[in-house]
Amino acid sequence: MLEWSEVKPLRGKDDTLEATLADVECHMPAGHPYRDSRHVTWAHETTHGLNARIRNRRIVMLPVPAPRTGMLGPAMYLVPAPAGIPGYSAAGVGGMNACYVLKDRAFVAEEPPVSLSEVAGAVPSSMRGMSYQLYLVSQQQYWQNEPLYVFDEWSAYANGLSTALDAGGGDGSFSDVLQTVEFTVYSFVLFGLIVSLGFDVDHFRGFVEWQAERCTKLYLRSVRTRLDDPQTHEHVRGFHESSDTRSIRDMLAATCGASWVEDVFRRAKVGEGEG
Repeated sequence: MLEWSEVKPLRGKDDTLEATLADVECHMPAGHPYRDSRHVTWAHETTHGLNARIRNRRIVMLPVPAPRTGMLGPAMYLVPAPAGIPGYSAAGVGGMNACYVLKDRAFVAEEPPVSLSEVAGAVPSSMRGMSYQLYLVSQQQYWQNEPLYVFDEWSAYANGLSTALDAGGGDGSFSDVLQTVEFTVYSFVLFGLIVSLGFDVDHFRGFVEWQAERCTKLYLRSVRTRLDDPQTHEHVRGFHESSDTRSIRDMLAATCGASWVEDVFRRAKVGEGEG
């Protein structure tokens, strides 16, 4: 069952912005560093900042005696608490991650025991798109033990694409659609590894289904707009038809249902909104 964590706004919405961007923006402090002249980038990067703000709230800081350095200063200082406190985690010990998906909702979950390099290695060759090398390979030096980084990027690309579509294409480009599609597949790969471990499968399944359905609707909304591009459609066809993606489709059919898999990027109803 999908459970959302509530994320309360910090200020009122700016009605001069696109609806998606205004939603994300009002949950961050004024003057934050993620603003950008390109509104798609603004929404994308602010989503990352908001995801970090949500997950960092769940790190417990405990006072401990300061080391004897001979320097003047407070007798106590704060450090991340050790792992094992229910519902919380220590920085750098796996921990929690968060994905903000609009309407005051975030998906929050514990990092599964999977490495980013394992995710990269499990992505079929036909699905290693324009975002593969940068995000799944190069970023291993930073996020190797935090595989939900993939979901973080997934939510950021979805919010960025939604911002572009709010403006009828706005300052978006075909790559905003293509990378949303690519990260949907990368997230399926991560989910498959989670399923193979039996790690909190129901919690992750609820989010993966919901977010994939949302991205399907965003993709279909992009068709016949200035964001439309043959590369994206080819990637979608590859997901459904390539022989090296069969194991992903079979895993999803076993966990989410065969008809659900058929609907991903294809027969989802246009115009239903985003849930």
